[in-house]
Amino acid sequence: MPPKKKSTNNNTLTDTSSCTNVKKFKKKPSYTIEQKGEIMLEIIQKEHTVYSLKDLEKIIPSKSKGIIHGMIVKDIISYLLDESLIMCEKCGNVNVYWNFPFVSSMVQLDVVNKLTEKKESLLKEIGDNGLTKEKRHEDIELFKKLNLLEKERSELIKKLEKIDTEMDENLENIVVDDVQYTKVCQKNKVLSLDALKKNAILTDNIMTIASYLRDKYGISTSEVFKQYLSYEIDDDFEDKSREKFNTIFEAQKELGGYMQNKDTG
Repeated sequence: MPPKKKSTNNNTLTDTSSCTNVKKFKKKPSYTIEQKGEIMLEIIQKEHTVYSLKDLEKIIPSKSKGIIHGMIVKDIISYLLDESLIMCEKCGNVNVYWNFPFVSSMVQLDVVNKLTEKKESLLKEIGDNGLTKEKRHEDIELFKKLNLLEKERSELIKKLEKIDTEMDENLENIVVDDVQYTKVCQKNKVLSLDALKKNAILTDNIMTIASYLRDKYGISTSEVFKQYLSYEIDDDFEDKSREKFNTIFEAQKELGGYMQNKDTG
């Protein structure tokens, strides 16, 4: 009797590799609002018709192949309106939206023209700012010059006051020595007149610059001194300065005449 063959049960041996067949799902690509806007715009442009919000919420998800969900249709419409890519008009109680190619091209042309005008305006503004910057630099130099002139003038005024004080002291302390007194007075007279002349020139220079700044910025002369020199003056500063100069000058002339008569006497 032949030996029995071992039965092989194919069901007991299985290929484990078949268990590893796992489905791999592809990740859906993400789209920006700009890309979704382009997709919606193409859908709207395909037919020359108008759509309500409800219409778009129904047709956009299917026609965009699920890229645009109905819940975000309203947000994309707002984006397209902001970019002037679609038009909107109220029809009764409902807003309707559309985009006809011809109208769209006209709208885009208008947008381009406005942007061009804005660009030219900005370029002009940049140019004007450059000129303004140069003018400001010139004004700063004028302010510096004005400040230096005012300081020099103040020093001359102090010098004049010192000379006047010395002359007053000489007049009060006059003694028998007429010759010495005459020399002192003549010396003070020359110094005083020289200082007065310099003061007059400085005053003219200061007032010339101050007048230029006053006319340019539409402010008073006193305001120019106050803002740029931190120095307060009256509006009749120039008249008072000349009046003081004339008074001292006349006094010096009288003193000179007196001393001349004294010498000839």
